Amino acid sequence: MLDVTILTENKSGIAYNKALHYKKLFEKINTVTEGKVLIASNFTCYGFKENKDVDLLIIGEVVSGYLRYDLIHDHTSNLKSSTFINSFCFTIKIIDPLKYEFDVENNDIYIQKDGCNVFNISEASSNIKNNVKHFLNSTTDSNLYICDLILLDTNKGKNKYSKNFNTIRNKSELNIIFQKILDSGFKANKVFSKKTNKESFRVNIAKQLDLEKIEKSLDTFSLIKKHCGALTKKKINEITKKVLAEQKYAKSIGKMPVIIRGSAGSGKTTLMLRIAEDLYRKGYSSLFLTFNQSLVKDLTRLLSIAGISNTLPNNKIQTDSLDSFIYNSLYHKLGISTIINYDEIKRIEKVINNDKSYLENSFISLLQNNVQTFHTLKKSIQKELVNNKNKKKLLDTLDAIQYKLDNTNTPLSFEDLERPLKEYLDLRKQRLIDDIKSKIYLKRLSKIKEEIYKFLNNDYSLITNKPIQDQCELLEILLNSSQDTDCSSNSVIDLTPLIKQHQKYIKNIKQQWGYLLIDEAQDWNPIEREIIYTIFGHKRIIISDGLQQQLVKSQKYLDWTSFKQQKIPTHPFSLNKSFRQKINLSNFQNSFAKHFNINWNIKSDDRLQKGRIIISTLSFSKAMYHSLQEVGKRHDCDHHDSIIFLAPHTLTDKVKNELALLNNDNDVILEDTIDQRRFKYKIEWETEWETKIWDGTEVIDNYESKKPLPLPKNGEHRVYNYESCRGLEAWTSVCLDMDVFYSNKVAHYRKDDTTNALFEDHASSARKYAANWCLIAMSRAVDTLFISIENKNSEFATILREITRDMGESVKWIE
Repeated sequence: MLDVTILTENKSGIAYNKALHYKKLFEKINTVTEGKVLIASNFTCYGFKENKDVDLLIIGEVVSGYLRYDLIHDHTSNLKSSTFINSFCFTIKIIDPLKYEFDVENNDIYIQKDGCNVFNISEASSNIKNNVKHFLNSTTDSNLYICDLILLDTNKGKNKYSKNFNTIRNKSELNIIFQKILDSGFKANKVFSKKTNKESFRVNIAKQLDLEKIEKSLDTFSLIKKHCGALTKKKINEITKKVLAEQKYAKSIGKMPVIIRGSAGSGKTTLMLRIAEDLYRKGYSSLFLTFNQSLVKDLTRLLSIAGISNTLPNNKIQTDSLDSFIYNSLYHKLGISTIINYDEIKRIEKVINNDKSYLENSFISLLQNNVQTFHTLKKSIQKELVNNKNKKKLLDTLDAIQYKLDNTNTPLSFEDLERPLKEYLDLRKQRLIDDIKSKIYLKRLSKIKEEIYKFLNNDYSLITNKPIQDQCELLEILLNSSQDTDCSSNSVIDLTPLIKQHQKYIKNIKQQWGYLLIDEAQDWNPIEREIIYTIFGHKRIIISDGLQQQLVKSQKYLDWTSFKQQKIPTHPFSLNKSFRQKINLSNFQNSFAKHFNINWNIKSDDRLQKGRIIISTLSFSKAMYHSLQEVGKRHDCDHHDSIIFLAPHTLTDKVKNELALLNNDNDVILEDTIDQRRFKYKIEWETEWETKIWDGTEVIDNYESKKPLPLPKNGEHRVYNYESCRGLEAWTSVCLDMDVFYSNKVAHYRKDDTTNALFEDHASSARKYAANWCLIAMSRAVDTLFISIENKNSEFATILREITRDMGESVKWIE
């Protein structure tokens, strides 16, 4: 009998009831003598900013006995074959059919609202599956095949939804589910029995399946919630407080932009989250946009622990960086990534087609005269193509498609290689195209934002300035259909279908999000403001404004009270006190700011007395670390809350590699650079200091790593580059080599001729710019600010000595 375990913290609701239903189905099986099934209900896939909430995750393994069904492996013949299920894994997204209207578009199921397809159920289900796969891979080293299923039991167009998609119904038996796994593209192993003289199939989702390890990993999030530190708990209490309806700004929410003004540490982000959480409880979804990817991860962690959903179609709060939102939701979805890179895409397609022709002809030639298994084919290539420059290409291709072959020890025909070869080349082509789109996005970001704004205002010169034949081809690609279009040289292409498609898509974005929250709004540029107001309007927007003194990304303050050069009504109000930092820290920052003539003026709440500043000209040591960590522990702080480390780029190791794509003539047609960066002391500190480090400085690839950096856990200290610290906090902030950071900012300052800095000399402007960055880093601490100095004779060290001369016992120097 199968041992079936339900893992859940919430024994109520539809997901748990379905878990009980599937438990009964598995326990009815009497042909299995030993095996285990895990059913995770209402599971949180910790670490993902979107689609982290999993209704059901079911994973199992048959150890002895058998689990057999007659299933179809080839729908061209529709013949059923005996299929033995050895291991399986699938997610189920549950959709309540009574709540929504549905539609089908491009083979995906959508939820409709006001006649618009506002939520792609199929895409969300697939993303949840991919998140689960990444989560299990990072926590257990498991590389599983996972199928995503949608439980959509509706009589509205029943056949429409049940036959062509990965949908199941309430009464679907296990044989239907396993058939759906095969239909999703899983290739079962074919086995021939000499004893019965019959073929059968085996379903194995992984070479090895450690269910005990997986069960522990599925409990990760409950442990994080249970053992989070005092600062995290305090933050959750703050953001879940009810917004007082009688407050003046609350009455303006939804009617006009609400602008929250205040200096660093005054609680702007916390108040925005409190407003978002209040709207969440009222049934609205909110999108929180910031520049800082590190803050995105920090807030994602916080909202997860607070139990706030980030998965549509339920109301949710999602955090994202502005550039990530533009990259995924506009640059790609509006087709600008394809239009801008069209010439490169055609060159990539040409090279891949040449490779396809060469590989197919080579394999046909090698297989037609000799009986070859996979292994003998590799030996033949190594032997016969000793001096052939394409030998490596053939061998690499075989290695890449090996896992898709039914059996590597039986004779091969070209037909056995044809499908895996096509899938491999298609994947390779898509990866190259994605890489070039990502690379160009970073290089031409300002230009891309301008083109997006033009599209939003029906200016399609990016297309119409191209040759007429390219216009025709692009229109077919962007509309995903063949067009009966006149492509003669004197014709004018009708872009009306594309404009309507874009208008429909933008309307869908607006309807997905009830409210938009803008972080560090003072540092945005005008084109970004115009894009946001054009898409979302300006009534349902809450804005965090750090004022002039927190300008670091740009040098010109952005006014959010105008749109298209017209004034709009807004409701601004100010936060004047810090409810986080202790008073000595505020006084230290004000003294530092005054030295540079910066209008900082942060005031701590009178209840937050004391606080300490430690400045060291010695290297940060194990003894210093343990001393600071003990203080955090005494105040109920876990590693995550106790110490945050901020580092200049000089404390990160960098690795750069060049990749080149060659055509058959060995001409380089595409070059890419992968920049890998990691904190220099991570391994040393973890081994010698017996601690855990979450490395927020880590970067792999140009834009986003294929495997996203996981969220920090309770037992890990966070390390960030200084530039990524806005919005973060900890009991103690350790600013490593802060004089080096200050000097680098001074050296790399470039005066913007449009700013008031015109009236200052370059040196003064550069120092003020660097000091602003330092103030943001200094304001991350709640109780203790630790500053390490690399050069005790540096300008920065001299300034600190001067401003701390009269601060008494609140400042301690270690020399």
